[in-house]
Amino acid sequence: MTFQRFTLTTLLCLALLIWLPATFAQSEDLTGVQWRLVSIDGVPAQIATTITLSLDANGQAGGNSGCNFYGGSYTLTDGAFSLSDIASTMMACLDNAIMDQETAYLAALQTATQIEHNGDTLTITYDNGKQLQFVTYDPLLGTQWQLSAIGGTPVIQDTTITLEFRYGQQVVGSGGCNSYSGGYVLLTGTGLNFDPLVSTKMACAGEGITEQESSFLSTLQTTAFYEMQGEQLTLWTAADQSMTFELTGRDPLVGTQWQLLGTAEGSSLTLIFGEGGEVSGSGGCNSFGGSYTVAEGSISFGPLVSTMMACLDDALTEQEQVYFANLQAISSFQIVGDELTITTGDQTLQFSVLANS
Repeated sequence: MTFQRFTLTTLLCLALLIWLPATFAQSEDLTGVQWRLVSIDGVPAQIATTITLSLDANGQAGGNSGCNFYGGSYTLTDGAFSLSDIASTMMACLDNAIMDQETAYLAALQTATQIEHNGDTLTITYDNGKQLQFVTYDPLLGTQWQLSAIGGTPVIQDTTITLEFRYGQQVVGSGGCNSYSGGYVLLTGTGLNFDPLVSTKMACAGEGITEQESSFLSTLQTTAFYEMQGEQLTLWTAADQSMTFELTGRDPLVGTQWQLLGTAEGSSLTLIFGEGGEVSGSGGCNSFGGSYTVAEGSISFGPLVSTMMACLDDALTEQEQVYFANLQAISSFQIVGDELTITTGDQTLQFSVLANS
C-alpha cells in the first residue's frame, strides 16, 4: 500500500476548498452524510476510536482513520467504487492495536472495488470480497453548548446564548433573549449548514443585547464548517468569521419518542424522553414515568412509577412486567437512523420512531 502523508494544516486547507462547493451541490444518496466504521472484515472496530468516512459531490473523500485525518479522490459508477491519491496526517497512535486498525483500514480503502448503500448502513467491498461496514454518524447529535465568544469578542456579561443539536437533525437554543429553532445538515468532512432559522420576536432588555443576538443568529445562519475539540466547539463561516462554544451537556435522546418493536398484537409499548431528564411512556396497559441519565453511550433509569390498571390478559401482563424490568436494568444504547437499540445483559430492546412524534 502506498499513500502520501501531509501535515494536518495542509489537509485542512485542502478540505476547506472541498467543503465550500459541497455546500451548494449535495446528493441525496451517499454525499452530505458522515459514516462511522463498525467493522473491518467482520471484526468490530475498536471501541476507543471513531473511524469516519464522508464523500462529497465533487469526487472527494475523507475522514478520520482513528489517529489521523485522511483524504483522497473517489470514483463511483453503478456501484463500482475506487479511491485514489489518499493522503494522511502523520500523528502516532498511542496504542498498537489502534495503529494496526488504522493501517488495515487505509489499506482496505486502497483496494476498494464496490460500494452499497442501504438506508443508514454503508458497505464497501475490498480485496476480493472482504467488507468494511459503516453506519451513519453525527458527532454533534445530542450535544449542548453555550456561546463564549463571537469573532473573539466575549459575550456580554450575564447573557446566555445556547445551541443544542437534537435527533432528526434539528437545532434549538436561545439567542440571549429569544428562542430559535431550525434544521442542520452535515456536509463532507466537518462541513455544516443550518436551514433557515425561526425565532421568537421578544424585545431584548439591556445595552447591546439586541445587537449581540442579531450578530449571533446571522453568523449561525452562514456557518460553513465546524471544529470540535474536547469540550469546545468552533463554528466558522466562509468569510472566516468564528463563534466559540463551551460544552454544557450531551443527550442524544432528549425530545425523542419511540415505540417498541415485536410486541403482542394490539399492544403499544412506548418510551418518551423529556426536556429535563424525565422519561415516560406506556407499558401496554399502564402509563409510567421517572427519570433517566445518559453518559458515553450508557443509560440508566431512576425508579419508574406506573399506574396500576389490570391488563386484559396474562400475556399482556407478562409483557409489561418484562418491559419495565428491562428498562430498569439498562446498560447501553445506540441510535442508528430511525431506530433505537437498548441492551440490558443478554436482552435487546429495539425501538422505532413513534409515529407522529
